[in-house]
Amino acid sequence: MRTLSLCLAICAALALPQAALAAQRWPIGDVVLAAFNKGDLSAALAAQRAELAKCEATRPAADECLGLLLAASNLARMNGDARLGEVYARQALDLAQRTLRAGHPDIATSWNNLAANIQAQGRAAEAEPLYRKALALYEAAFPAGHPDIATSWNNLAYNIQAQGRAAEAEPLYRKALALREAALPAGHPDIATSWNNLAYNIEERGRAAEAEPLYRKALALYEAAFPAGHPIIATSWN
Repeated sequence: MRTLSLCLAICAALALPQAALAAQRWPIGDVVLAAFNKGDLSAALAAQRAELAKCEATRPAADECLGLLLAASNLARMNGDARLGEVYARQALDLAQRTLRAGHPDIATSWNNLAANIQAQGRAAEAEPLYRKALALYEAAFPAGHPDIATSWNNLAYNIQAQGRAAEAEPLYRKALALREAALPAGHPDIATSWNNLAYNIEERGRAAEAEPLYRKALALYEAAFPAGHPIIATSWN
C-alpha cells in the first residue's frame, strides 16, 4: 500500500483540481504531509497554517503563497471548518486575480475552492454559478480531456445533486468518470471518487442494488491508495 503525496491526496480527497498545488513555489512542508497521511487532519491544518504564516511573513511577490492558501482552504473544510475554508478561498481568489493573467487555471481553482466551502455551509445554490465559472475557465485553459476538467464536471454534478436535481447530475458524474479513466493511471484516487459519487447518485434515486458494486469498486481503489485507517477509507466504508 503506497502513501500519496499531500498534494495528490488533497486533490483526490477533495476533488481539488491539481494545477494550482502542482504550480506552487512555497513547499507545503513535511510536517503537514506526515499528519495528513496519518489521517490527523487537525494537526495537518495547524501545520499548514504555520507554513502559510511563514510564507506571508516574507511578503513574497506574485503568487508565492497561492498553493498554500488553496490547500489550507481544503484542509479547513475537511476538518469541519468550512467558514475558515471560505476565508482562505477568498484570499486565494483575490491573490490569483491580482497576480495572474486573466483565464489562468489557478483562478479557476480558486473559484472551485470558494464554491466548495460555500456549499459545505449549506449554500449550494450560491455555489453553483461559481462551479460553472471554474468549469468554463478550465475548458478554455486546457485541452479537452484534461483531468482538471473532469474534476470540475464532478464538482458541478455534486453541487447539482445537493440541490435535489439528482437525475440531472448522473450524466455529469458519468462524464467525469469517463474523462478520468481516459486521462489518469489505473487506480488513481480520483477514479475512486468518481465511482463513489456515481454510486451515491444512483442509490439516492432508489437503485441501491445497482450502486453497491460501484461503492465496492471505489473502496478497493481507496484501500490501495491510502494507508489503513485514513479518514478517506473510513468515509468510503460509511
